[in-house]
Amino acid sequence: MSMAMRAVCMMGLCAVVACSSSKSAQGGGSAGDVSARAARVDMKDAAFTGATAYVVLVVDNQGGKDVEIQGASVEVAYEGEGAPEGLGPFKGAMQPARRSVAPAGGSAEVPVEIALEYPTGEAFLAFTKLDVAKLKVTGEVATSAGKIPVDGVTDFPTPKLLEGQVKDAQMSSIDGGAAGEVELDLVLYNPNAFIVKADSWDIKVVIAGKELKTEKLAQGENIQPQAGVGYSQGFKIDQQNWGADYKDVLKLSEVPYEVTGSISVGGVTYPSSISGKMKFHR
Repeated sequence: MSMAMRAVCMMGLCAVVACSSSKSAQGGGSAGDVSARAARVDMKDAAFTGATAYVVLVVDNQGGKDVEIQGASVEVAYEGEGAPEGLGPFKGAMQPARRSVAPAGGSAEVPVEIALEYPTGEAFLAFTKLDVAKLKVTGEVATSAGKIPVDGVTDFPTPKLLEGQVKDAQMSSIDGGAAGEVELDLVLYNPNAFIVKADSWDIKVVIAGKELKTEKLAQGENIQPQAGVGYSQGFKIDQQNWGADYKDVLKLSEVPYEVTGSISVGGVTYPSSISGKMKFHR
């Protein structure tokens, strides 16, 4: 999902939005040679718990005279497989700040602002697994040709969970080969096109089957869009830190590791697990 600031100036209807456009939709209504349909959703202000968005309607005028757009009102609700229950419907209305016209033989876009809420708890986890959420859009556009009904389905991108990643994992020989040192570069990544504030990232680090460390990271961390925050973790493998059998690990050419735990964000906690093998540089 990418979002970029752009000015949307649609036949006299202007707004500055942080845009993430959904796919176009089918369905609408008509009055004579004038019809209206739900075209897409443009994000204005997206967050992890909800979004302010523009439901963009399109008025198609196949007649021989210009049609003035006087206002619009819509009601939207989640629908389809995976749709959250108990939310909505969400309502919005608009009147153009200046004269807006669908020209004869042409069309005009009508953006109606809507505040969308996202589900909470377990329902939110299922919600984030959808590539897009479906919105049922009903309402009408008031025009000089009469009121034009709108009845269709469109979609918009859902928020995504923060991701725990291991960017680099290395083990090297130290103290003249008498001990080893592990270095892990961890990243908490935000795949969304908006800032997400992490509550915490609780980790447990296991090297070659032995738990070496637990820690709470990313407490209250603001993570920028499509970027990550890095954390370095280092461990010494010797008798004091590992135990009497530490030399068994030093004999390995590749050392397995696991970083498990949970990520908490927006009041939702979910598991995180990463595993792999690192080479032992001697």
